[in-house]
Amino acid sequence: MVLAAYNAKSPQEIQSFDIEGYFEQLNLIKHLSPSRGNGLKAMVARIRETAARFA
Repeated sequence: MVLAAYNAKSPQEIQSFDIEGYFEQLNLIKHLSPSRGNGLKAMVARIRETAARFA
């Protein structure tokens, strides 16, 4: 899901993309255990941090 959201986006687009809204549209977080949800959020944070270095 994260790959589908960020694939082929520039660092600037990654920074401005509303990933939380994307996850809400998919009702994704509701279907994940708390541990998996935290892991997903950690991946997103890492991607955004990396994109910020290249923006």
